[in-house]
Amino acid sequence: MDPLTLAIASFETVKKGIAIGKDLNHMYKDLLKFCNGIDGVHESHMKKKASRFTSASEEALDTFLAKKQVDDMENALREMIMLHGNYNMWQQFQAIRVDVRKKRKEAKLKAERERRELIRAITIGTFTILGTIILGGIAFNIYHYYFV
Repeated sequence: MDPLTLAIASFETVKKGIAIGKDLNHMYKDLLKFCNGIDGVHESHMKKKASRFTSASEEALDTFLAKKQVDDMENALREMIMLHGNYNMWQQFQAIRVDVRKKRKEAKLKAERERRELIRAITIGTFTILGTIILGGIAFNIYHYYFV
């Protein structure tokens, strides 16, 4: 599902839940979907790839408008949470969100580093085996040439 569509749908669900007096703790799945949608829009805004059929201006405008829309929804959600919930709840929520983002980024960097190390080890192992085979073949040929 498109991150913007996900963010819009989950925002509307959270908005309706708050309007009917639902506790925010019971809407954590919808809040999670909303945050994932926001993060997806921000990521796509940062690394939008060029398409053959769209101009750079069109692409920039699309990602800018999507980012602006989720930023507006996030501000509206912040106001609703501060109005209907605890004032500090939004700051706590944002702090946890930042912490989770940092952990995800660290995990991604660690996985990338491990992947590079594995590729390096496989490359070294492959060249070591090939070198041993080549040297063994050379030694075998020298032995047969001079001693057989």
